[in-house]
Amino acid sequence: MKVRKNTQIKKVYERFPSSDEVFSYHSIELDDDGFEMTLEEITAEYDVDLEEFLVELQTHIDEEMDDEEDEEDEEEFDEDDEDAPSPQAAAPNLDDASLAESPDDEDEDEGNDQ
Repeated sequence: MKVRKNTQIKKVYERFPSSDEVFSYHSIELDDDGFEMTLEEITAEYDVDLEEFLVELQTHIDEEMDDEEDEEDEEEFDEDDEDAPSPQAAAPNLDDASLAESPDDEDEDEGNDQ
């Protein structure tokens, strides 16, 4: 989400409730009417530098979105692990007889002793 000066505060809050941290940092207290205001209007009312506020708010939102993507990636990874067969199921079924040396290998060893 890209924030602009004409972005309504309620749209930011609906998607990113934790953005309250940025508003609080600038001592902006929102009441019901404040949620209907744009970012430009609220920063003017509280005498906060609009450009600085937009950069800080955008940074916060970008970090939140990155965190959400990381969580989604972790969930996908976990789902992939659940779908993968266990090592026992993936390995061929070997018994002791199949692990013994083949008769051809024994003949080669005997021929080299001369």
